[in-house]
Amino acid sequence: MSYTLSDSGKVVGGKGFESFFLFIRFGLSEQEGQLQIQSTGNYFAFYGSYNSDSRDCDLPDFSEGQSKNYELTGENDMTLALNSLSLQESRCTDMSNESSHLHLFQFLATPDQGPETWVNDGGWNASYENRSANHRPQEIFVPHLVSFGDCSDRDCYWTMARDTSLGTNRLGLAQPFLKDSILVNLLKNHRSECPKLELSINEQKWSVFDSTPLPGNPTGYAMICSGVFKEMALSTELERWHKLTSGAPAPQDIMDELSMVAERRGRTASGSNLFVRTARTADQTDDNAVVQEDKRHPTEVLFLDLALKHRIERLIQYK
Repeated sequence: MSYTLSDSGKVVGGKGFESFFLFIRFGLSEQEGQLQIQSTGNYFAFYGSYNSDSRDCDLPDFSEGQSKNYELTGENDMTLALNSLSLQESRCTDMSNESSHLHLFQFLATPDQGPETWVNDGGWNASYENRSANHRPQEIFVPHLVSFGDCSDRDCYWTMARDTSLGTNRLGLAQPFLKDSILVNLLKNHRSECPKLELSINEQKWSVFDSTPLPGNPTGYAMICSGVFKEMALSTELERWHKLTSGAPAPQDIMDELSMVAERRGRTASGSNLFVRTARTADQTDDNAVVQEDKRHPTEVLFLDLALKHRIERLIQYK
């Protein structure tokens, strides 16, 4: 899918860039159950890869610590309003046959634009029907559904649970990014009681945030990735993101991580191996290196560390 990013109606970063990344960190008070969006370390990035003879894009402006409001537009006029963004760093790379641009913004919390206002998905009109079978119909299909606030019975592509003797300590899930997403529900419940998170796996219910006190002092993140940023490895790299962002990483550290993911590329249409851009391959011209559009929905990821102090159920119970 191709996207454009606009600042007051003016397209920035070129038309038809392929990939974007949206990242929000949160935590909950064990005693009060109040949801808190981290005040710093919440990012938006977009990436475009062009033939080296078509470098006609206007780069976004640095606003010296000030924030701007932008509009992200996809096919069928799907739009996301992204508010209070401040450009942190741009990385522009020219190779023999490619010009690639990666731009990193950070959300700024201001008196007028707190986390509740950062993302408006009112124009994101994507549609999706929950799956009822695998791509191979003869294989058994196990439905995984998640509900959180206004995000109700949403189909999960993937779930991950890491258990300790106390129960499920960490979990992750990935689902198509649609209106009323987990990320948007996290933002609009900032400084409010956290909605219950419920997962249904083969009609077995598992829930969290619906007891007082909570199991521990949960922390986590929600992110939305499209295009090359979908190349993050499930489980291992998503856990590494949690460790990286639980401190106070500099934007340069985030940029390095995103650059590494972007430079891997995806598999070709024929399923051949990944083309990896490294110092060893920078002079090669037998691959056009332009990232192919991904017409599937952007993917939303939730990662949660419950920091267990009390016993809870395991997420997946085999019966």
